Amino acid sequence: MVIETKDLGNVEIEEKNIIHFPQGLYGFEKTRHFVLLSGNGGDNPFLWLQCTDSREPRFVVIDPYRVFKDYNVSAATVAPLISLKDEKNMRLLVIATVTAGAKEVYINLKCPIVLNAQDNIAMQIILDNDDYPIKYYLYAREG
Repeated sequence: MVIETKDLGNVEIEEKNIIHFPQGLYGFEKTRHFVLLSGNGGDNPFLWLQCTDSREPRFVVIDPYRVFKDYNVSAATVAPLISLKDEKNMRLLVIATVTAGAKEVYINLKCPIVLNAQDNIAMQIILDNDDYPIKYYLYAREG
């Protein structure tokens, strides 16, 4: 299957890699099918979470453990939400924001995406504690 993306052009994907969000993402509740794409290869930890039905929306995402080693989301809490049978199949992603001119890069640790990697079912949740901010800055520069 070939999908059209805004940033990577036409990309061929396998249908088995499509991630289903039964409730969509916050603010994009009607958009339900996405795929993870790597834009730069190599050691770049960022991925594109690209809608498969249109060029947009697409989000820059990262595994929170790549930058925040003590990040903790209870598998027991999210298991029923994404039909998770085995904790080892849980994957977490957080949405990154890169401002114009790349003056700031921050991630939303408060609202992670939890993914059942075996069945490709995902959901964005809001953590009910104050341990993690909506804006966790990875990079900020003045001027």
